Amino acid sequence: MGYWETATTYPQAARELAALVGKEAFGGSGFSVVDVGFGCGDQILLWLDEFAVQEVHGINLSPIQVEVAAQRLRRPIQQGRVRLDLESHGYVGQLPNEYYDAVVAVDCAYHFENRELFFEAVLSKLKPGGRLVLTDFSVEKVPTKGLKQKLWKRMLTLCSIPPNNMESKSKYQKRLYETGFERVDLIAIEEHVFSGFISFVA
Repeated sequence: MGYWETATTYPQAARELAALVGKEAFGGSGFSVVDVGFGCGDQILLWLDEFAVQEVHGINLSPIQVEVAAQRLRRPIQQGRVRLDLESHGYVGQLPNEYYDAVVAVDCAYHFENRELFFEAVLSKLKPGGRLVLTDFSVEKVPTKGLKQKLWKRMLTLCSIPPNNMESKSKYQKRLYETGFERVDLIAIEEHVFSGFISFVA
């Protein structure tokens, strides 16, 4: 959806959103990272070039996006710095334990089936002190009856969003603590997301 505080085009907004995630995820150079839902590879280039990430393991469910990313990232793939797998987010559970400094998911976690299992898998793959950083949705009140409920359910279906993923901020935070994360920071960015994206698609 992008971050539209200063962006005027969608590519700029997408890059700004990824940059926000990178600033929270990467506290130093030489990081080993899992990028779930890496799109066409632009954000992986950002991790390598601007955040000095050493190693990226990308996971993406779209064959077309993986193919495009493989072309864009040919050199770092040949250098052994990038690996791309055509897999769903559930593949994280098969990765080595306590190996990664960060796991990131930019603008995709709200699509995940069994998001709770994803959180659990991520926790086991991070080194001590490692970080999960993602952008996601939260809602404070879900329509429970009438036309509003029907429209809400229809929207979630059209956007491929499991209804269980629509939680309040407090419930979302509680779920992460219950999973075992020691610190959970929620940063509200909707002011610079939805209005810009709606203007873009209108």
